[in-house]
Amino acid sequence: MKRKLLSFTLILALLMTSAVCAYASKNESKNNSGKSSVTTTSSDQIDAVEKVKKDIVKAQPNLKERKEYLIEKRKQIQAGYTVQERSRINAAGEAIKNEDPKAKVLGIDSVISNKANFKFDTPPVIKDGRTLIPVRAITQGFGAELTYDQESQLVTITKGDTVIETNETFLRC
Repeated sequence: MKRKLLSFTLILALLMTSAVCAYASKNESKNNSGKSSVTTTSSDQIDAVEKVKKDIVKAQPNLKERKEYLIEKRKQIQAGYTVQERSRINAAGEAIKNEDPKAKVLGIDSVISNKANFKFDTPPVIKDGRTLIPVRAITQGFGAELTYDQESQLVTITKGDTVIETNETFLRC
């Protein structure tokens, strides 16, 4: 899909450039010599644009299929939690609401990825207009490792050769 979108963008940019150049040269010709220039669009260009348009329509997900996919994915997420885990997450959500009544606690099935499965120990939250998602669940879902040093309050996320270190205060912003 990315290739098709890139191809479409490139073709669109080329067509726009040729149209702008044709318009500019047409005006320049009229202004300078009284002659008008004629710009033609080749059938290959038209065919390429039509092909890209068709490819984009094919690449767009069918809305009904997308809804069915999301319903199935949410069922899979829910099935990944035990009754005890859901109970602990619900208690954490209630504690968050008691601490900040304006906060909106999201469901454990509200964060969906095609490439990872997330397992939350505390729910995602919308607080002061920001969506807060537990870092540990996201990092582990993508196969990274997260460590926390209580003394220095340093959070370290590692995946392969990539290491991200930050302090806890930064993550809470």
